[in-house]
Amino acid sequence: EEGVQDKYCLKENFEEDEECVKEFLNADIGLKKMQTGQVIKNLRGMPPRPAADRAPRVRAFLGGAGLNVEAERNSIVASLRPVKPEVCVSDVSGNSFGVFNETLDEIKTERILHVMCHGIGSRTGNRTLEFRDKGNAVVEPKTLAEAMERYCLNTKASSDLRVIGCVVLNACNGAQVARELSEKYKCQCVIYWDSEVDDEAAKCFCEGFYRCCSARLKTTEDWDKHELLDEFVNAFNSAKSGLDGRRWSIVCGPMDTDELQHQRQLTNDPGLQAAGRLKILTKALDPRQTRARSGSSSAGGG
Repeated sequence: EEGVQDKYCLKENFEEDEECVKEFLNADIGLKKMQTGQVIKNLRGMPPRPAADRAPRVRAFLGGAGLNVEAERNSIVASLRPVKPEVCVSDVSGNSFGVFNETLDEIKTERILHVMCHGIGSRTGNRTLEFRDKGNAVVEPKTLAEAMERYCLNTKASSDLRVIGCVVLNACNGAQVARELSEKYKCQCVIYWDSEVDDEAAKCFCEGFYRCCSARLKTTEDWDKHELLDEFVNAFNSAKSGLDGRRWSIVCGPMDTDELQHQRQLTNDPGLQAAGRLKILTKALDPRQTRARSGSSSAGGG
């Protein structure tokens, strides 16, 4: 009926509109007895759903042998409601740092950089993320941080082309990469695990974090705000509280790089709690410094 179309029947938002109508129909027990006019009247009284935000807001790099990449992707996408911002997912199962580095250049309007992969030891003994250069060597934390920081917001200047307000390292032992980003490059918000982490715990955090983000960032205008630190900290605290009291198979403390020792440490210890090793680093934005985003880092590419 004319007048309802603008709220519920736009073709480009059909998925959202169909879901909205189904929710209404399923909730109304006496619907079958209603006349069409009464149904339309009730639909008119329902609040319109927020328009979908088609600008990319999350850039996710997902990969790693044995990790449930699809579950992680679904957790992010399903939790970002009701505005349903675009989530750009890049498969990094090949662990190529060159591909990771090049794909970072596609970031335009994303506010969250999400990385899911394995944590691993480098040749120098540093704990880093499993990205490899063209010689198949594991990339050092410093190099990874240099690649990501080019897109991380760290000034209050509106002319700053950097857009990432939060980096989520949903991987084992991400502390060294996180500290490089926060302490050296003053990235505003970095979330990481300072331990081994069970897949289910990582997924649980992911769902809680993005669900809380969507509850506070309900419109395109909300996502476009220059500074979102309060929203990200609130989402972190909410997701972390959801892990408290639950036990997972994680490992705390330094990791031995020997593979046999590493496997021994992965055995389940019911006394360890994931929430105790999930951490956040935050920095205030610099009110004076203004930096334009530089080009791709050449370090380790290939």
